[in-house]
Amino acid sequence: MSGGWRRFAPWALMAVLTAALAAAWWGGLLDVLDKTAGPVAVLLQLGIFLSGWAVAGRPGGDAGPSGDGLDGSAAKLADAVEAFWADEVAKRGLTREHGLIPIDLRPLGPTGHPAGPDGPDAPLTLDSARSAVDAYSAIGSRCWVILGGPGGGKTLLAALITVGLVHQWKRRAREEDGVPRAPVPVYVSLAGWEPSDRSTLVDWIAAQLEESHAYLTGARALLEAGRVRPILDGLDEIGVPGDRPGSAAETRRLRSEALARIADWAARWDQEDPERPGVVLTGLTGAYRGAVSLTRAGRRRAAIPGARVDEVRPLGLDRLREHAARTVSPGQRDRWASVLRHLEQPVPAAGVLANPLMATLAFEIYDDDRRDPHDLLSYADTASLERHLLSSLVDHAYPDDADAGAADDGGDARPREWLAHLARRMRDEDRNDIRWWELTGRWERILAALVTVLTVGPAAGLGFGLLFHEWLHVYRWADPMWGAAAGALLGAGWGLGLGAAAALKQPPPSRLRFRGARRRRLPQMFRAGALTAIFGGAAGWAFTHDWAGLAAGVAFILPIALVYSAASPDATVQVAHPQRLLRTDRTVAAVFGAAYGVPITLLTAFTVDPLIGVVLGLFCAAAGAFTYGAPWVAAMPSGQAGAVAIVRLWLARVVSRGRLPRDVLGALDDAYRRNVLRRVGPVYEFRHASLRDVLAGPLPPGDGRPEG
Repeated sequence: MSGGWRRFAPWALMAVLTAALAAAWWGGLLDVLDKTAGPVAVLLQLGIFLSGWAVAGRPGGDAGPSGDGLDGSAAKLADAVEAFWADEVAKRGLTREHGLIPIDLRPLGPTGHPAGPDGPDAPLTLDSARSAVDAYSAIGSRCWVILGGPGGGKTLLAALITVGLVHQWKRRAREEDGVPRAPVPVYVSLAGWEPSDRSTLVDWIAAQLEESHAYLTGARALLEAGRVRPILDGLDEIGVPGDRPGSAAETRRLRSEALARIADWAARWDQEDPERPGVVLTGLTGAYRGAVSLTRAGRRRAAIPGARVDEVRPLGLDRLREHAARTVSPGQRDRWASVLRHLEQPVPAAGVLANPLMATLAFEIYDDDRRDPHDLLSYADTASLERHLLSSLVDHAYPDDADAGAADDGGDARPREWLAHLARRMRDEDRNDIRWWELTGRWERILAALVTVLTVGPAAGLGFGLLFHEWLHVYRWADPMWGAAAGALLGAGWGLGLGAAAALKQPPPSRLRFRGARRRRLPQMFRAGALTAIFGGAAGWAFTHDWAGLAAGVAFILPIALVYSAASPDATVQVAHPQRLLRTDRTVAAVFGAAYGVPITLLTAFTVDPLIGVVLGLFCAAAGAFTYGAPWVAAMPSGQAGAVAIVRLWLARVVSRGRLPRDVLGALDDAYRRNVLRRVGPVYEFRHASLRDVLAGPLPPGDGRPEG
């Protein structure tokens, strides 16, 4: 009974208050009240709004699909994953035709230590997506741990497995002429995850899915139903920056917690079900062993149940010779044959080229007839040769800055300069992912707060100041200047509040599209529109002292409600692209700026003064375009207050003082096409963390972190 009453009461209150407002107007009650007419009308409007808020409910996420809806979501996810990785195959060299060096794996025990010659698993060689799928399908538990050293090819193997499994899923869909029950493989980076009760593995994967797949409703429902197979890359990328006190112990604890939660995920599914999601996990061998050891000490599940554990083996000379014969240009074959003969001796280059990443870089850089691979033999130690190869990658990618997308044409940063600037920032933050909407440090956050205060504060202060001044002038409750002062104080408080939010939060780019008002989004329209209609109606009444003015005020504010009703998340089935996010964020800023600026300009010009209308309208347009304010937070699911992403990107460009290119997104995409960066959904990454560290340069004196 009580639950039904809670559902019924808001509707009853809304109906009573609406009837009271209509009766007051029809019976002339507000005219009798005279001095209190305006406040009474506004209070009634406010009551209607609050009861309507209860009717509509607080904004929240979609509960997600069920039944046939799960099949539809899984099919969309598979389509997007396949389309994204189809473009990545050539970029990442995921086929032998595109330069993939076959990778040999040796089996380890469950704890990551050698299993011995009598171990249950045989060695593997992966040289294609098909071989990766065959190896994975032979694992009964559907759980696979792949370990190795830095640059060993673990991320490449994670991508290879993702490509092979999604192709297998799509093939089954065609054969069955429907949606397979098999889980959809999804590559997920573990960088940045800090496992806790508030950030479980499901939470983390769902957040990554929502970031890369805006069209997907109910990501959590797919995970809970076992319809997603997570390919988790980078156990060793979990941790805290190395310059913090106690960071090493905290990093070990986080990795141990992460491994325990991954093991719990694998154990929750029926081990006899051939369609169970399982998991694929990659990481540094040492990081995995340390996590297992600490997890066992804590008496928690230390290993993933039934998982096969493998370690990437160093490349042998036979692999290098085979790769050279297949990929090296005719003009370089004799040189490379000579270099490979020298590698039979214990020279530094032999150890460096046994690393898959370094070998790939060497063949890539020295496939130019103008460069002699014998240079590789001139380095006295492995560290200097590795730095040479990583640094030469940028020179190879940008052979001539005049032809590069970010050349110095009037003060713009050159590629090596802005890549080094980004690398230093990423290294200082101990991360490899580049989100263009998070290129903000302390000064950018302070400036974002200042922009918010200087747009929202005057808009709210001037608007409420005019309203309060007029009320006091008409009803003579006090000196009208007190009304102006109250408005200024309210504007300052509002601006400072949102400014604090802008300094603390970094809302992601908007994913909205405008496709016309829809009936199912009426609650969204009501939440935002009613809040602004209170101000519009109050202003109309205060300045005209009749119901026509109140109606005009509400009518002028109506476009804001219509814009919120027409806005909906982008449902395009594709992995989010950084450039598309930037264009969408600009469009949303322009639409909301116009939605706030134009009606408020007209309303104020009609009721007060044209010049004041223009000034107030400009401030409101700037506030609507550049910040997420109260109507946004009220109307949008998971709405966050703060400065919009394009403002923070512009501030990052300003604060960099020329160290970032003018067209940041264009330069990032250019570096991605030149294979200096890679991309996972809307996030760019350096091709390897070692490349980031070399570009960043030496660590400052006193930094406790090891180089590289």
